Amino acid sequence: MTYAVYSRNTDGSPAVLLGEGSAQALSPDGKWLYYVDNADSQALKRVPLDGGSPETILSPANGITQLSPDGKTLVGFEVRELDHKLILNMYSIEDKKSTYHDIDQNAIWPLEFAPDGKGVVYCVRQKGISNLWLQPLDNSPSHQLTHFTSENIEKIAFSKDGKKMYVSVGSTNNIDEAGTGNERRAMIHEYNPDGTGFRIFYANDSGIARSGSG
Repeated sequence: MTYAVYSRNTDGSPAVLLGEGSAQALSPDGKWLYYVDNADSQALKRVPLDGGSPETILSPANGITQLSPDGKTLVGFEVRELDHKLILNMYSIEDKKSTYHDIDQNAIWPLEFAPDGKGVVYCVRQKGISNLWLQPLDNSPSHQLTHFTSENIEKIAFSKDGKKMYVSVGSTNNIDEAGTGNERRAMIHEYNPDGTGFRIFYANDSGIARSGSG
């Protein structure tokens, strides 16, 4: 399957092809689109939103694709060859150098910078249940942000002003099965970035009905 990234104005004018690959992030100043070129060694590239030649940032990307709020740093997970330990790779776009930070050995995607750029929010899945944690980049101890008992976290996003965190969640299969007791499917939860202030932003309470279930 081939993917492509386009830019389109809200006035309905024709879309502009920017490149072939999967979109990853927009720069904070709105001038650049970052994407992974699947046909070119999984390279992370960026291209001006108004069109132009793409610039290779990191090749291969190896999952180092999450952009910091100031647009200067990329982050992703990496397994260190020396001891096979999971670490954070912080890649400076300007200096083209990596620095490394410790991370929970149970950390998995999704992964995002905190709005202040001073930490990274990541997922930990244990016994089939996902929760979000925050790892400060000063290497102080991580701490738990959410306390789900039956959720599967799919995606994290922060509001543009950094005041809210949105978490896309669902049950493990999102199937509407009578008597399961799991009513929290296909939801978007809203929090403050520190994990407080929970409310349901969107909910699909019915789930997905099984064929023949009526």
